Amino acid sequence: MSRILNIGVLDVSEIKEEVAQAITSIESIGLLIESDKSQNLLKHVKKVNIGSSIKIPIDDNIGILKNNGSVTIDKEYLEGVQGLLAIMVNGELRFTGDVTPQLVEDKIYLILINGKLIFPRSIAGTLLTKTTLNGITLSHKSEYVFFPGTTELSNRFLRGLRVKSKLSFEKLVLGERLDPGLLNEKIANIEIVKKLIAIEEYEEDIYPLIDEYYAVEAELIPSKAKGIRYVNDDLKLTAEDILDYDEMALYVDGDVEMDLDKNLNLARHIKYLVCDRLTVDKDHYPQVKDILAPGVQVEIISGKYLVNKGKMSIAENLKERLSIKNMGKLKFEDAVDAKNLEKYIQTIDNYGLIEAPAKLLAVLNDKVNKNYGKIKEILLDSEDKEETQEGEDIMYRDVGELKL
Repeated sequence: MSRILNIGVLDVSEIKEEVAQAITSIESIGLLIESDKSQNLLKHVKKVNIGSSIKIPIDDNIGILKNNGSVTIDKEYLEGVQGLLAIMVNGELRFTGDVTPQLVEDKIYLILINGKLIFPRSIAGTLLTKTTLNGITLSHKSEYVFFPGTTELSNRFLRGLRVKSKLSFEKLVLGERLDPGLLNEKIANIEIVKKLIAIEEYEEDIYPLIDEYYAVEAELIPSKAKGIRYVNDDLKLTAEDILDYDEMALYVDGDVEMDLDKNLNLARHIKYLVCDRLTVDKDHYPQVKDILAPGVQVEIISGKYLVNKGKMSIAENLKERLSIKNMGKLKFEDAVDAKNLEKYIQTIDNYGLIEAPAKLLAVLNDKVNKNYGKIKEILLDSEDKEETQEGEDIMYRDVGELKL
């Protein structure tokens, strides 16, 4: 008898009877795809920790589109579908402006998405009734060409457009002076779905073209900056990295960690910094404070800053001062000495799991500044425990996508 464990997408809709009889349990499944037939064949099976489950009739000419990443669906794609389509996306699913409500009604059986759904407003009513969503939606004017993500508006960008284009942007960055003749020739209207980021003196060039500008979320950068560098992720900056900036504004949709040199003239390179949260050593904070945008959260630390977002093991004694931010699984091995941690760890912000021998727990707990996770003694891994169960084999385990 066998178990199936830790599968991202498990499709059992057409499972064979002999395979079904060999299964005793299905555990830790992101998405389980079933049919009437499979539910009957697997009625004896224990199902534990199933993220979501859908049932698809196998005799109704329903095709399945599964994708981890980004999918764009247009009118031509849907017109080529034979029968109905079930769409399952882990990532981003986008419908273009030429898709009509009737096409959605005639061609789509269901949509299951974990991530972002982008669509023209004209199909919203029909589309959303067929959709199960874990994530966010973005809708735009149907007659506008939509640009997902972040777009930098420049003269080069304008030259590539058709005359009097109607454009919709998820986020728009304006960091250079635009040619007014080219701008008015190429763009009729602009829709901003989420945010405009612009150098203050250039705002006046574009705002007359923006629909309902009064309702747009705008981040205006002081005009002392020569341009804007946009980063859509957390960022770690060293003194060497900063030398690549020339009187720029730095806009980061995420957190910034700075490791500076005391001889660096930071304001010569970065005129303005916008981010969610800044982490900087206490000795270098005076260099940074004058370029920070209002509202930036600042964390001042001592020594190096260690960020763990996955799995990390510390197997030997530390040799320099550390402030630790754990957002994953951090394991201290038995060879690490408690006195060493007492000396070299400054603070710990824990949002995940920290495991350590019993001899280290007291000093680790003493170093904690924030604890939204767990700190516990090292035990036998739960995965190892699963494998020690007697009388059962593992049929499949740790697979992204599996069809039986």
